[in-house]
Amino acid sequence: MDKLSNEKVENAVVYLLRSKDSILVDFARTKPDGTFKLIYPKTNEVFLIISHPKYVEYLDFYKTDTLQDNAFQKIYLTSTEKLLQEVIVKGRISRVRTIGDTIEFNAEMFKLAPKAPVSDLLKLLPGLKMDKNGTITAYGERVQQVLVDGEEYFSLDPSLITQNLNADMVSKVQLYNKKTNIAKATGVDDGNSVKTLNLKLKQDMKKSFFGRMMGGAGTSKYFDNLVFFNRFNLNEKFAIYGNYSNIGRVGLNSKELEIFNDKNNVSNIGDLDKWNGGYEKMGLPIEKAAGAFYSNKWHEGDNNLRMEYRYRDLFLQGQNTSSSNIYQFLNKNIKKENTNFKNNISSNLISGIYESKPDSFWNIKAEIIGQSTIKKSEYDFIGSVVNHNSNMLNDENRQLSTISKFKKINSSLQFTKYTRKPRRNFQLTLSQKYHNESSYGFIIATQQYYNNNVSIDTQNIDQYKTNNFDNFTFIGKLTYLEPVSPKSFLILGLSFENSNSISNYKSFNKALNNEYANIDSANSSYYTFSIRSVKPSLGYTLIGAKSFIISTFGISKNFYLQKDKFQQLSKDNSFTNFYSSIRVDYRFTNKKRISMQYDGVIVNPTLQQLQETSVNTDPLNIFIGNPKLKPSGTHKFGILYIDNKPSKERSLVVRLNHTFVKNEINYQLSIDSFGRNRYLFINLNGNYSCSENIVYDFRIDRYNINISMEVLLSQVKVSSVVNNNRFKNKLYSTEFAADISKLVEDKYEFNLSFGVINKSGIFNAKRKDINNYAKLTITPEVKLNLPFKLNFFTSLEYTFLNSSLLLNRSLNFCLWNVSINKTFFKNNDLSMTININDILNKNKGISVDVFSNSFSQNNFNVIKNYGIVNVAWNFNQKKAAK
Repeated sequence: MDKLSNEKVENAVVYLLRSKDSILVDFARTKPDGTFKLIYPKTNEVFLIISHPKYVEYLDFYKTDTLQDNAFQKIYLTSTEKLLQEVIVKGRISRVRTIGDTIEFNAEMFKLAPKAPVSDLLKLLPGLKMDKNGTITAYGERVQQVLVDGEEYFSLDPSLITQNLNADMVSKVQLYNKKTNIAKATGVDDGNSVKTLNLKLKQDMKKSFFGRMMGGAGTSKYFDNLVFFNRFNLNEKFAIYGNYSNIGRVGLNSKELEIFNDKNNVSNIGDLDKWNGGYEKMGLPIEKAAGAFYSNKWHEGDNNLRMEYRYRDLFLQGQNTSSSNIYQFLNKNIKKENTNFKNNISSNLISGIYESKPDSFWNIKAEIIGQSTIKKSEYDFIGSVVNHNSNMLNDENRQLSTISKFKKINSSLQFTKYTRKPRRNFQLTLSQKYHNESSYGFIIATQQYYNNNVSIDTQNIDQYKTNNFDNFTFIGKLTYLEPVSPKSFLILGLSFENSNSISNYKSFNKALNNEYANIDSANSSYYTFSIRSVKPSLGYTLIGAKSFIISTFGISKNFYLQKDKFQQLSKDNSFTNFYSSIRVDYRFTNKKRISMQYDGVIVNPTLQQLQETSVNTDPLNIFIGNPKLKPSGTHKFGILYIDNKPSKERSLVVRLNHTFVKNEINYQLSIDSFGRNRYLFINLNGNYSCSENIVYDFRIDRYNINISMEVLLSQVKVSSVVNNNRFKNKLYSTEFAADISKLVEDKYEFNLSFGVINKSGIFNAKRKDINNYAKLTITPEVKLNLPFKLNFFTSLEYTFLNSSLLLNRSLNFCLWNVSINKTFFKNNDLSMTININDILNKNKGISVDVFSNSFSQNNFNVIKNYGIVNVAWNFNQKKAAK
C-alpha cells in the first residue's frame, strides 16, 4: 500500500532471497488489490524485497519457520517523489584527503586574515609545524623542499615563498615524498626520497603579477624593509626581491649554508675561523639580501630552464658566556669563558638548471652552482679554568682576527636512457666540485699557568697566519635498472671518485723589527692529498601485494696518498669497506604501514684526523691527527609505523632507532696539571645510541579543536679515554611537546604550545657525577579579528630553566609580543602593523651542549625589547589563464 494515500499498489515485484547465499526462493507480482502469494520452505532465513519504479525499494528479514499464512499483513511503500522532497543534504567538504601517497590539504577551508602569508596557513594544517626559524616539519619529519605548482621556486631559500606569498593565492597544499629515478621506475620508495611540500596556486594566479613592498622603522634603531615582485605567465616565472633588516627576519638559510660549508669530503686543516656563516639567534644581526629567479618551460614541458641569483650580507655582533664541566677519571675541571665577537659574511651565488627530453627515451639534466664569499671575523676571548677544589689552573686573554675568501663551483651532467622494455633504464651522472679558500689573520694570546693559585708560567703568542686551500673532485656514477619480473628488479651501480687537494698553512712569529717573518714550523704544514675510490654495488627489489623488500650490497676500495712538502715525506693508506642496507615495508592499508630498515655504513677518517699537525689558534685545546686510524662502521636499525587518516584529520607516527658503532673515531684526551687539553684521534668501541619518537595528531570536530602531541626519548652511551683512563658516560634526553589550536572563522584563532625538555649526563662512572638541564616552555597565542578591519595578535612565551650549571640552579623569564594590524581599501591591499617585541624586556639566550666528557652551557645576547611600525602594500593583477 502507498504510505501516504493508502492506495493499493499494483504490479510491484515481490521476491524472496535465501539470506545465506542470496538464491531466489520465490517471486510474484501484486494484483490490483495489492495482494501477492509466495511459496517458501519452513527451514530458511529469507529476505523479503519489494520493488516498484515509483517507490523506494522495501527490504525486510524473516525466519520462515515462524511465519504463518497472511503473515506479511499490510506493507507500506514510500514514493520516491515524496522521499526526495523530504531529503536535506548535509555535508562538509573534506579539508584533507589522500591521493595515492600524497596528502592534500584544501587551503580554502582554512580561513585566515586578509593577505596572511603562506606560513600562517601551514601552521594550521594538521600534522604540520613551523618553528621560529621557518623550518617545516610534517608528522615529525623535516620538509626539505617547497615547490610552487610542482616546480622549484627560490630553492635556495624556501622561506621567501612561505613568508611572502599570500595564503589566498593557494588552492591546495600537497605533501609527498619526491621519489628518485629508481623509485619512480619500481613504484616503491627506496628510502632516498625528499619530503616535499607543493603549493598549488589558484587558476587565476597562473597568469598574473603580484608582490609586496614593506617599510618599517622602530625604536632603538630597529628597521625592517622588503621588496618582493613576481610575474607568472603560465609556464614562465620571474621574480626579484630585496631585504634590509636588523630584527632577525632572515639568516643564511640551510641550503646555502650546506653549499658554503661543503668541504668536498676533505677537511681543511688550517681553518682559522670555525664560524659557519649562519645566524642562529645568537647576537645582533644586520642583514642585506637581494636576488632574482627565472624559469620557463617550452615544447610542452620537454625543455625546462631555471636560473637563480642571490646576494647576501650578514653582520653579526654579540657576546657569549660559557660554563663547562670537563670530566676526568677521578675529578673535573671547570672552565668559564667570555667571548665578544664581530662577524661579517658577504656572498654572491648563482645557479642554473636545464632539463631536456629530446624524445620519450632520453632525459638530460645539467646543473651548475657557483659561489664567491668573503668572511671577516673578530674574537676576543677571556677565560679561566679551575679544578674541583676551586684552585686556579690557568687563565687566558686571546684575540683572533681573520679574513677569508672562498670560491666554489659545483656542476653535474645527468643522462637517463629509457628502453622499449618497461622500467628498464640506464643513468649516468658526471659531477665535479671545485673549492678554493684563501685566508689570513692574527692571533695574540697570553696564557698564565698556576700552581696552588700562584702564577708560575706565562705563555705569549703573537702570530700572523695564512692558509691556502684548493680542492678539485670528480665523481662518475652509472646505474642500471633491470626488471627481472613484473614484481622484481635488479639494480647495478658503479661509481668512481677522484679528489686532489693542496693545503698550505703557515704561522709566522713576530720578529724584533715588528715584522712577521719567522716561520713557526711546529704550527705550519704544507700537504698535498689524493683520494681515489671505486664503489660497485648490487641491489634487488621485490614487490608483493601489500609489501616490498629493498636490499643493497656494495664494496668500496679507497686509496689515500698524502705528501708532506715541508719534510719531503709521503704516506699512503688504503681501505676496503663493505656496506649494505635492507628495508622491508608492509602496508596494512593505503594509509597504514610499517617499515623496518637496516643500514650498514663505513666512514673513513678525514685527512685532518689522519694528519699529525697541530693548530694553535686555541692554545689550551690542541687537536692532533692519528695516521693509524681505522674506518668506523655504523650499524643502524630502524622501525617506522604510520597510521594516517587524513579524512578524519588523525595520524600516528612511531619511530624507533638504534645505532651502534664499531671503531668509532673519537679522541683521547690528555689534561695536564695546568688544565691544558690535548686531543688525539683514536678508535673506540662500545658506543651506541637509541631513540623513540611518537607523534600523534587528531581533531575534535565537535569543538573545532586540533591537538598535536610528540614524545622523544633518547639515550647515548659514549666511551672516553682521559689521561689514559677509560670510562663510559651516559647521556639521556626526554622531550615532550603538545599543541592545541582552535579556529573560529572571522572571529579568532587560539593556539597553546607546551614543551618540556630534560637532559642529563652521567659522567665519570666511578664517581657518577650527574649534570641536569630541564626546560619548561608554555606559549599561548591569540589572534582576534576586530571591527574596522583590525587584527590583534599576542603571544606569551614563559620559560623555566633548571640547570646544575646555573649559579642559582634555576631561572625563569617571559617573552611577551603584541601586534596590531589595520588593512585599508576594498581588497585590503594596504596595511599598517604595530609590533612590540619583548614588552617586558626579559628575553634571554641560553643553550646547552652535552659531549662525551663535558657538559656546557652558553648564555648569549639576543634581540630584546623594541617597537616597530610596518607599512606594507600588496599588489596583484590577474589575467585570464587558459
